[in-house]
Amino acid sequence: MDEALTVVGPRAREKGLTLESIVGPRVPREVVGDGARVRQIVLNLLGNAVKFTDAGEVRVTVDAEEGLPPRLRFTVRDTGIGIPEDRLDRLFKPFSQAGGPEGRVFGGTGLGLAICARLVELMGGGAITVKSKSERGSAFSFALPLEAAPVPTTPPKPRAPSLPAARHRPLRVLLAEDNPVNQIVGRRMVENLGHTVTLASNGREALDVLRGARFDVVLLDVQMPELDGIETAKRILAEWNADARPRLIALTANATTTERDACLAAGMDDFVSKPVRLEHLEAALARVAVKPSSLPPAMDPGVEKSAEQSDDETNDEADPILDLAIVEELRTLGADLGKPVLEQVATALAVESARMLLDFETARARGDRATIAMIAHSLKGSSAALGLRRVARLAGELEHLGVTADLEEMKGIAGRLAVELEKGLKAVRA
Repeated sequence: MDEALTVVGPRAREKGLTLESIVGPRVPREVVGDGARVRQIVLNLLGNAVKFTDAGEVRVTVDAEEGLPPRLRFTVRDTGIGIPEDRLDRLFKPFSQAGGPEGRVFGGTGLGLAICARLVELMGGGAITVKSKSERGSAFSFALPLEAAPVPTTPPKPRAPSLPAARHRPLRVLLAEDNPVNQIVGRRMVENLGHTVTLASNGREALDVLRGARFDVVLLDVQMPELDGIETAKRILAEWNADARPRLIALTANATTTERDACLAAGMDDFVSKPVRLEHLEAALARVAVKPSSLPPAMDPGVEKSAEQSDDETNDEADPILDLAIVEELRTLGADLGKPVLEQVATALAVESARMLLDFETARARGDRATIAMIAHSLKGSSAALGLRRVARLAGELEHLGVTADLEEMKGIAGRLAVELEKGLKAVRA
């Protein structure tokens, strides 16, 4: 809740709104659940509340409900323009909008709330409910079966990083990444290395967060909506002097020397290729913890590998379904704390890919090649993060062909991609 409020705080202050969070007295100090997804839902609801409230307040509360299994209920209330009662049933349907002269449109295409509703269902909750009237505000609520975390009988054995970062203070890390799959992986990796992490979904959010808190390093995804990593880096350099600004590390699936040079030219300090490997991220953060001003940017081994990839890996059957090294890394990541990340990532990809393929078909029907390329790029990155080699390769083909290829040809590639996606998710969970 605090992280979500940090993201929407600057916009709320601009509008003169009061932001408030209330945690009920019966809420356990720690619960077992998918924190990244809960944050995503709360942030979506808070973002909408701030967007459509011009005066008054926005409040998020969480309290424990009695019964078995125990549940936590989250509620986001606002004093905004509200929604007519006859339009409430449209809110959680994909591609539906509240519409009307009030102009209250959720998530652009309406997919934001639809995805949130689906995430609540996947985590064992019921439906998201809403109470609202025009000009009287709205209240969105959902409950999740999040049980109190067991008290460990022995303290967890800390991970021993192999690089110098272990000998230096923990870093405050801001991860600017729009892809939910990559958010989960990136956050867990940073935490696993002993650092704290805050999330931002795009460059604009990252700038807002930086204006309200100090960070040691920003991990910047190069391709993000609203404000990409390159432009965000330029604005950070323009707004903060060298002594005050955080160190900037680029994250990109286009791991080429050309892309790396573009990032460094924009003022980035370092470069890590996607899919992010723990050892490469650890090395980059270790360089921050030592003496960032005295260390030249390092060449991530993934950059060289990407630049040398051959063109003969185009046969689906010849290309392995999985990158077993990545799958095994995700399987062990967080396992020492009882929080393995593999299933979380697989579930997130299943949800995100369903949305992406639906968006792809809509864009293809409109002949919207730019959107097709953007969707393909995002799917390439998230599938590579889970180690789905074939899916990532086909998504890369789709991204490359999105600008000029025949629309029917792209439909065929998307069909193969959907088949390989199903195979890959089954293989990961086997």
